[in-house]
Amino acid sequence: MTTITPTADIPLPPGADSNPDCLDDWQPTEDGRRNYRLIWSPSYEPCLDIRVVVVQFDDGSIADGDDNPDDAPLVYVGGSDFLPEDARAIAQSIIRAADLADEWAGVKR
Repeated sequence: MTTITPTADIPLPPGADSNPDCLDDWQPTEDGRRNYRLIWSPSYEPCLDIRVVVVQFDDGSIADGDDNPDDAPLVYVGGSDFLPEDARAIAQSIIRAADLADEWAGVKR
């Protein structure tokens, strides 16, 4: 696999993990027109390793998944990945389940 080093210093998006161990190398796209790298957020919950991952192109833009659904931003939870809309639905389901657990246990909220 060929690793590309762009000449320009492309900044990370706000909230990205700047730890060099968490930055992927630049790679060429399949069509060879653009270079990209994966950018990760810091973990929001270390026990479950909840993170965001996006594709950043060598012009600094972030893929939104419109051109290629495989490039859509994702939320990783414990090794599984979800589209942001799905992650929000799961989070709401967890809150409802926690509320029911409290109710069954007689916990006042």
